[in-house]
Amino acid sequence: MDTKALSIVESKICDSYYIPEMEVENYISDTNISNVEVKQLYKDKATLMAVMEKYKIKHSFNFRVKRSDSKSYVLVCHSDACCWELKASVRKNTDIFKVRYFNSEHTCPLRDRVLSNVQATVGFLSGVTAPKLVNHKRKHTPNDIIEDVRAKIEK
Repeated sequence: MDTKALSIVESKICDSYYIPEMEVENYISDTNISNVEVKQLYKDKATLMAVMEKYKIKHSFNFRVKRSDSKSYVLVCHSDACCWELKASVRKNTDIFKVRYFNSEHTCPLRDRVLSNVQATVGFLSGVTAPKLVNHKRKHTPNDIIEDVRAKIEK
């Protein structure tokens, strides 16, 4: 068995869980990634939500939350005629969320995606701008925020 594929994930109560199907590159704890795939494991639901916020801005479309609770997270395209969908659920006895299903293909008309206003949430923008506000003498203009968001999306 490949030792790289065996990883130990520690939960908040310091119990260890062996997850044999988890490869090191499939475990996401950094919210700065924007590549989403089936079988990816996210540290917690907040990490998955932050990655999906970045994903929608990078790909210029809106999604809506179909279901969100402590055990599952389901997103669908804002257009009802589209089959884009993400389904993730929590692994048993952990905080880890696993992407179970992801259809990244949009079947909605292009004008529905291009003409809709993609909105960045307050949480996303504060995550981008908060590190820059440590110097209270520096003015952070709207153009600075736009540049910071573009730089974060292109990472």
